[in-house]
Amino acid sequence: MKFSYTLAAFFACMATAAQASESPYTGDYVGFGLGYYDVFDSHEAASFEVNYQYRDVYYGLRPIIGVMATSDEAVYGYAGAKWDLPIGTYPVIISPSFTLGGYHDGEGKDLGNGLEFRSGLEVAYEFSEAGNRIGLQLSHISNASLGDRNPGTEVLQINYSLPIQ
Repeated sequence: MKFSYTLAAFFACMATAAQASESPYTGDYVGFGLGYYDVFDSHEAASFEVNYQYRDVYYGLRPIIGVMATSDEAVYGYAGAKWDLPIGTYPVIISPSFTLGGYHDGEGKDLGNGLEFRSGLEVAYEFSEAGNRIGLQLSHISNASLGDRNPGTEVLQINYSLPIQ
């Protein structure tokens, strides 16, 4: 059900992007995130993320790799894609993303499998043509019922993306 909401938001963003102006920055980013892991359940923990967002390869679509860790020693290493879509007029950017990666629960929440998928939606503000961004992201991590259990989790975080010039 949660994935359905994310998917619906993704397609709504695509429709909005058709009328939007483009961001002037299409290069690589290094991103940092600080947030709240398992925000809607009982295994609350702080989350920390660092990622590398490659340059725009097709109308805002960019490959992304990274790692997220929690204060409960859970770690999620991932690779996937992010799509930067300006909303209305630049500088507000909405970015749906989808990744897959390896998960180790440490002392944190057992997500039921070592292979996990993450879908997310970020709304960001780009400060200048140089590309600095700050945003708020909500994401869902799940094993898509590949394991015996599939409890899933949500992460709410603040992101800062620094352009690599």
